[in-house]
Amino acid sequence: MNERMKKLWASMQAKTKEAEGFVDDGNTESAEGALAELEELKRQYNVLQNLQEDENTPSNAVLVPEPGSDPGKADAQAVTDAFVGAVTAMATGETDVRGAVAMMTTADPDAEGISDGGLTVPKDIVYQIRELRDTPDDLTQYVNIETVKTQSGARVIEVNADAAPWDNVGEAAQFLDAQTPNIKSVEYKIHKKGGILKLTYELLADTAANIMAFLQRWIAKKSRITRNWTILSVLLSALTENGNLPKAVASFTDLKTMVNVDLQPEYAATATAFTNQTGFNWLDTLVDNDGHYIMQPNVTEPTKPLLFGGIPVVVLNNATLKNDTTDGLKAPIYLGDLKEAVTLFDRENMTIDINDKGDNDFTKDTVSVRVRERFDVQVVVPSAVLYGLITIEEAAAPDLPPGG
Repeated sequence: MNERMKKLWASMQAKTKEAEGFVDDGNTESAEGALAELEELKRQYNVLQNLQEDENTPSNAVLVPEPGSDPGKADAQAVTDAFVGAVTAMATGETDVRGAVAMMTTADPDAEGISDGGLTVPKDIVYQIRELRDTPDDLTQYVNIETVKTQSGARVIEVNADAAPWDNVGEAAQFLDAQTPNIKSVEYKIHKKGGILKLTYELLADTAANIMAFLQRWIAKKSRITRNWTILSVLLSALTENGNLPKAVASFTDLKTMVNVDLQPEYAATATAFTNQTGFNWLDTLVDNDGHYIMQPNVTEPTKPLLFGGIPVVVLNNATLKNDTTDGLKAPIYLGDLKEAVTLFDRENMTIDINDKGDNDFTKDTVSVRVRERFDVQVVVPSAVLYGLITIEEAAAPDLPPGG
């Protein structure tokens, strides 16, 4: 888009708002006049665009949508094509990407665009990435997610509301002041996460569908890993800071005590157990005092077993939830209600930046793609989750010299 087209585009946007203002004021005649002027601006813009396409626009260019179009009705395929076209153009340096950016921001009114240092991923594509990220080992589906529009903020919650019941009030009696609520402020500050992917020029020459599918799979995998790691690290830090040291679990009795005594009843009713492959194998082979396995099949979902017949068990990869090997082999287990315990503040703003200014790996014919997303994780109610370590193997006794 050249400077003349940019000015026409700005005039079209301004004229659209002017026409809408006349309609709001009930001035139909002036609105029709503004609409006629807008149509003339559109004709001029289309002529310049056609001339530019004939001269130097590559085949993957995307037409700019008409101003004033309904953002909610943007064609999903057109937005996807615009996004892929912009990525390809940025990588190859073939053309200005602002036309494609205009198409995508029509579908995403809150997009920050290239002013943020990258190409904002449209919301419908972010949603598709989120769907790909939604696998059994995606912890975000078990925590509370709150979408935010600011970089920082705070939420106020009442802690232990059940501990302060209402007073009795007699007929025609005066109401007494209630006990002062125990208020807790939870602050969040959005953090930027990201990584770099290498794209080959052969991939960039492929179809838009193939490029988009490759990007979505890679971003979804990295996003899931990053969010899982953040949730687990923040949760572990909060639990240890609040004195919830790892519960030693070495037997059926230890595990039963963890559920019946250590975990508060209001959270036990909605609890889920999270462990890794090593911990699940231990649970799956554990029997009670009568010789019955403590893991029971779920009649509604046979692939999702239940602990003690009622607590769902989520099995994470050993690479996601690592074993503790500092003193023998111990498998971690989290037990409780993660939705009550953890809130993920999601900025829902993902950007892609293409580095074609000299840092590409020319020996491998690739382009560097930097992906960034923004969120924060805070532990709201640490008591809603317990953390334990299952003893799989005791630490070996040290070899002592004779008489030692």
